This record gives sequence, structure tokens and C-alpha cells, in this order.
Amino acid sequence: DPTTYYSDVIQSITAFNAVNPDCYVKLLDLSEGGSLTAEQALTKLNTGIISGSAPDMLVLNGSLSPFPFIRQGLLRDLTQDLEADPDLGVEDIVLADAIRNDCGGLYVMTNRFSIETRLGLCSRFGDAWGWSFDDYLRIDAETPEDHMVIYNLTQDYFLRMSVTRYLRQAIDWENGTCDFNNPQFIRTLEACRDMRATPEDPENMIFGMNLMGDGVLVTEMAMIDGVTALASESRHVGQPICIIGWPTTDGSCGSDFGVSYPIGVMKNGAHPELCWHFLKYWLLHPNTDPHRGIPNARPLMEKLIDEARHIDPNQEWSDWYDGLRSPMTEAEISQLQELLRRMEHTTLYDETAFEIVSTEIAPFLAGQRSAEETARIIQSRMSIYVSEQSK
Repeated sequence: DPTTYYSDVIQSITAFNAVNPDCYVKLLDLSEGGSLTAEQALTKLNTGIISGSAPDMLVLNGSLSPFPFIRQGLLRDLTQDLEADPDLGVEDIVLADAIRNDCGGLYVMTNRFSIETRLGLCSRFGDAWGWSFDDYLRIDAETPEDHMVIYNLTQDYFLRMSVTRYLRQAIDWENGTCDFNNPQFIRTLEACRDMRATPEDPENMIFGMNLMGDGVLVTEMAMIDGVTALASESRHVGQPICIIGWPTTDGSCGSDFGVSYPIGVMKNGAHPELCWHFLKYWLLHPNTDPHRGIPNARPLMEKLIDEARHIDPNQEWSDWYDGLRSPMTEAEISQLQELLRRMEHTTLYDETAFEIVSTEIAPFLAGQRSAEETARIIQSRMSIYVSEQSK
């Protein structure tokens, strides 16, 4: 149901319209209440763009990827709006650098985000902020059969997580270049081949809290969706934890920003200034629970962190849904701030690029090609695709 899917955006639009009588935002459902397929709705949108009747803004989520619009030069780089704004600058947007890294410019905006990562015990990983494929394979080989390094792990999931992460660093959309024919990507391919699948079934389903602390899991997936959530996870486990994220070729930070309901502004729209007027309101007036998603506006995020320093242990449980019932310590705050500093990417990626890579990986996984030959083929195909899309 599109109305439910975009409920947060709808609430923001309603609130904005209530206090801005001279500027009205209307959410247009191109799927006509879900009666049209995603492909039909996209055709309808493209027809409007060609005829000059495109909407001023696009909610880019789910089946509506931002990348085709970015490659066609249809989206406005919002850097110019931030540089001209008297109240907000690029430095006030937490995800600004990460979005630029992945999209080639600040072509989308979100008012809140989560952090997708994996946690490990410091007793095993030390104070690491990442782990390599070699670390993962070594630890997996040492792990008893009735334990799991990564819960419910399939080869498809490992492939998607590893390849999409590599795509974000391998493609330079601005210059139309890419780099896949190298030892780092070859190691990524080998890791996808060598990983041990532990898909969920009735015999190994895991429920409950403190599973990592009890030793059932070596790592635990975490969705950090509030400024206190990381501290809460650590307290639940009962032991010091480190944030290692997804394994990478070099053991660097494998954590990503999860982008909620990114909005893009059409470059040749009729009302770019009014679009920024709405986006600015959206950034500074999130109408959702402030502890369900971290504000993308840095001043709001820092305000919540400061409030967490002064949590009243006697307040109602519902005020801090994640269970942090006492003040957040400076060490816990520093851990969150350091994680944010180290993160360089979002969960946004070009689906077409992923399909090209995953298609060419299939023969390698079936033992029909070497990793080196696969990397050369992918480099050739991706070079053509990236060059064409970057023109």
C-alpha cells in the first residue's frame, strides 16, 4: 500500500503545508493506489518527464532507484542549495560525504538514517572497526558447527552484501571509470566462493537476547536507528563490543548508512527554491519518534546526544524505547561519534551494475572460470556501462 509505505513522508508534507500557506506540496502516487506495477508507474513517470510534466521532486525508494535519474542529469545537486542557505551548510548534513561518494554528488536528501552494521565482542576482535574476508574465513573455520559467525547466511546474501559494497568504492561516476581487475576484487570473488552457508532452518533458528554474549553467535547484525541504540546493544550484551560491520578486503570499516525515503529534486523543475524550502523543513522538523532514526541534520543529532547525557532514570520506559534507562556515558558517545567519522558509504547502489557483476560471477561460482578471468570480464563490461552512463 503506497499510502502506508510513504506514511512518514505524507506526515511531513501535511505538517509542512499546515505552516506554509503560500507553498503547497502534493504527493502524487504514480501507481494509482497500487493498481499499476512498478514498471508501469515508471513508464508513466518517464512519459511525464519527456512531455515536460514531471513532478518537482521524487521519493526515491524501493523500485525507484535514483541512479538512472542521476546518470541522465535529471536531478539537482543540492550542494548549491545548502551553500546558499543562511541556516544550514553542507557540514550540517551528516550523510553529505557518503551520498556524494556513492552518487557522485548530493543528488538525494533524507531527514533521518540508520546504521547497518555487525557487532562483535572486544574479547575476540579487540578494538577493531572492521574485519577482512581472511578474518571471516579463519574465524568461521574455527567456529563449532552448532555456532554461527553470521546468522542465516546464504551465498546469495554474502554475494549481494560484498559486491554492492565493492561497487560503491570501485565506480567513479563523475569521471566515468571503474576498477574491478585488481587483487582486492579478486579476493572478494574468492570470499564469495569460499564462504560457508548457514541458512536458517527449524533446527538452527535462534531467538532471544545476548546471543553474542552467550557464545551462540560470533557476530550479530545491528540496525542502529537511534543515538542511544549502540550503547543499548552493548549494555544488553553485558560485555564491551566493537563495531566491525561487514567483512571487507582490507578489514576497513564495513558499516553503511541506511537511507530512509531519499528525495531528489528535478534539475529542470519549475520550483527548485520551493523544493529546498520543503527539504529544509523536512530536515529540521522530523515528525517521527526522534529515537527511531538518527537525524541527518547534525544540530538535531547533537541535541539528541546531549539529551542522552542527561537521561532521567525515573522517566517512563516508553520515553527511551531502546531501554537506555540511565545517562549515556562519554565513552559510549565517543564510540558512536567515531563510527560516524569512519563511515564512508550508504546502502544506495546501482542495481544495474550489480546485475552485471552478479551475472558474470555465476560461472566462476560454478567452477567454470577463474577469479582472474572473471575480474577481467567484469572490468570490460562495467567499463562500457559506466562510461555510457556517465556521459
